[in-house]
Amino acid sequence: MSACGETSAVDGKTSAVASAVNDTHGHTPYEAFSAADNEKDSEGNDTHDEHGEDEDDVVNLTEAEAREAGIELSEAKLAEIGQSLSLPAEIRFDADRVANVSPKVSGVVAKLYASEGDHVKRGQTLALISSRDLAGLKAAWQKGETGKALAAQALAREEQLWADKITSEADVQAARAEFEAAKAASDAAENELHAAGVSHEALEKVATARDGDNANSYLT
Repeated sequence: MSACGETSAVDGKTSAVASAVNDTHGHTPYEAFSAADNEKDSEGNDTHDEHGEDEDDVVNLTEAEAREAGIELSEAKLAEIGQSLSLPAEIRFDADRVANVSPKVSGVVAKLYASEGDHVKRGQTLALISSRDLAGLKAAWQKGETGKALAAQALAREEQLWADKITSEADVQAARAEFEAAKAASDAAENELHAAGVSHEALEKVATARDGDNANSYLT
């Protein structure tokens, strides 16, 4: 009797397990095994193993099973991010789109035509600088031009007197030397102005500029 009771208990557990693992098609374990075991092709060959290899990476779920597993399907679209993250940072300008521009003369910024952050183009005027140094360079150039003109007149007069046999050759050579010195001084002053950003067109307006304008330098 004792042995029979134990056998009955084991059979009861087996029946419970069998009932709990019915497959999704409603088969009992035995029926499911029998159906899979009997899968054969038209020639009588067993196709169960090959079929299983093809479906190793494929999982088929019904809508109810997917819902129970927490899987949701939705169409990808633009939307606002639901979360934000605050971090310390430093905002800088794009280094490829920023240029450091320095004036060629010292002075005081009298007027700004563009401020930090503005988009500017090549050659655009950024600021007006009032420079005493620039005014001094232009005054030196004007003095050099005047000295060169007077030396040129003196040389022309000495050459005429030499042609008329009135003056000596030494006086002509002295006048020529004075002219070359005056010309060199004028050229040096002009080169300094060009280095300061003054063009030939601007030099032509130096003599007729209004008071104070010769100290103006435009930063571009």
